This record gives sequence, C-alpha cells and structure tokens, in this order.
Amino acid sequence: MFSLRHLPASPRSLRRGAKACAAVGLVLLLGALPFTAAHPVGMVRQSSSGGGPGGGNGQNVGVNLTATDAPAFTPNSFTAVAGSVVELRIMNNGSLAHTFTLSKAANHRLLPNVTPAELNAFFNANGSFVNVTLAPHSLTFANLSVPDGSGGNSYEFVSVLPYQFQAGMAGFLNVSAGVSGPPVSLNVNALAGQTLWDPSVLAVNASSYPVAVDVAVTNLGSSTHTWWLSPFPNYNLSFANFTTFFQAHPPLASVNLASSPGGTVQANFTVAKAGVYEYICTVPGHFANGMFGFLYIGVPPPAPAAAPGTAIVQEGVLVLGGTLLGVGGALTLVASFTGRFPRQPGSDESHH
Repeated sequence: MFSLRHLPASPRSLRRGAKACAAVGLVLLLGALPFTAAHPVGMVRQSSSGGGPGGGNGQNVGVNLTATDAPAFTPNSFTAVAGSVVELRIMNNGSLAHTFTLSKAANHRLLPNVTPAELNAFFNANGSFVNVTLAPHSLTFANLSVPDGSGGNSYEFVSVLPYQFQAGMAGFLNVSAGVSGPPVSLNVNALAGQTLWDPSVLAVNASSYPVAVDVAVTNLGSSTHTWWLSPFPNYNLSFANFTTFFQAHPPLASVNLASSPGGTVQANFTVAKAGVYEYICTVPGHFANGMFGFLYIGVPPPAPAAAPGTAIVQEGVLVLGGTLLGVGGALTLVASFTGRFPRQPGSDESHH
C-alpha cells in the first residue's frame, strides 16, 4: 500500500517552511505593535539681535515696510516698545501713489466698508502719529515716537487715498511695555495645494514677559493666504464669526501671502502673557477647511497624538502572528532532528 509515511519531508524543505512561517509571523507581530505619530512643533531659536523692532530704552531702531499696488503694506504689522523712537523706511515699489497714515486711536479697527469721506473724517477727528505720502517707486523715511504708557495698545495704519484702504491697504502697530530678551524666531508654511499650516503647533518657552516673536510665514503653493493671530490667549476662534471678531479686536499679527510660491513675509509681534494663541487664514473657506494652528507661549504644547485605536484588529493579528511563529519554531525543530539522525537500518518500510 502507498503511504505518505514513505515520503518524509527533507530537512531542507522543512527549514524553508519554518523560515517562511516565522517571517510572516514576525511581520504580523511588528505590524500590530502600537506606534506614536510625530506631532510637528515649530522650532524655536533665539535671535542674535536684541530688542526686536522698536526695542529698547528709547533708542532709534529701524522698521522696513513696502507699499505695493495690490494695494497692500508688507508686512502689515510690526511691533514697537512704548517710549521708543522708530525710524520707518517705507519703499513704494508700485506705480501708484499711496500714503502711510498711522492712527492715534488706540485699539480701534476701522470697518473696511467706510467711505473715503468717512475715513478722512475719522483721521481729522482722531489724528495720526505719522502721515506721509509715498510717491511711485520711491523710498520715504519717517520717525515714529511711540507714546510712553502705550504698552499693550494697537494702532492701525492705512493708505487714505480713495479706496486703497477699502481694498485692503492697512496694518497694525502693536506696542509692548518692554521686550524681555532678544526676539524669538519661528517658521510656518502654507502647504502647496492644501489649506493647512505646517506646523500647526508653534511653541515658545518663555518665562518672562513681554516677549518679542518673529514668525517667517512662507507660501509653498500658488494660492493666496493670510496669517492672522488672535490677540487673546486661550480663546478659540469660530468659523462663523471670526470676521466680526477681528473687526472688534485687532489681530496681534496679520500678514498677507501672495500667490507666488516661495514668498516669505515676516510677522513681528509682542506677546504680553502666557497662553495659547490661535492663528488662522482669513481667506473665505480656508479656516473652515483646516487652515488654523496654535502658538503656545510659556505653556507646554500638547503631547503627540497616539495612533487611531485598532485594539480588536491588533489582538487578532497578534494571535495569528504568534501562531505562525510557533509553527515556524516547531518546523525548525523537526528539521533539525530529521537532518541530524541517520535512518536506522531496516527502518525502510517500503518493502514488505
């Protein structure tokens, strides 16, 4: 009679089967192990220059601004220390005339739908710290004496020529009571083809306040974006009402990113106290689609998020992987014994 006992497996084939089972089992076990996704946090470095824009004991410091025919100011926010003197260097690189008119009304944001006549009436009533006309393709200098005791205040600057402010030519001077140490430099990117900031978490390890922060905001794509920072710590902006919120509360920093890939603008601002400050893109639809992030000042950023729970699947994979490893070990053992001991004389049962 023909019997499978008469065709024993060779040691080599058993070893191959053992290795295959063990390899599959090991892969399954490793795949079932939990992992932690890296949570990107913006890198922080201390700048070598002290004081930041408008920083330090009343000495002259310089701030560079650019006026464009967009129309816009770049950057559209800068920081100065109360009691300091700031030399403004404003380059008009467009073919249109503009003005740089800095309001004396503290913490007041002009409504974007005011008429040119209403805008002029506002400045006639409230006055301006600086009011200069910027000729096309020219460089203009102006000295700004930041008032003592104005720390924590924000002042809006605009172009008062008809409909330039209404088209977006505005920005803010943010005043601090004094900067603690050199400014901290951060980087954040608008991702190409996505409505996301990278990183979506920035962190500054500050222990004394106020602290100056410089954020380099880079557009990696070809869409227009903005980077606006909430002036309030520990406050979550809403998709539905962030526009009216910023109309009532000027942003701590606000810059516009042109649609040219690789373009970088600097957002310079001073933070007065610890907390979590939210930043968003104000282009319609971008915030709601995920273009927001958080700046952690003096508080630890969140711990890295764990991978999605797959406990049930992982349990089955672990059992299967362990079984296959066991089968591989058993086959290895059988192969070692089969190849190690010679067959005893007379044990061949193929003959009766």
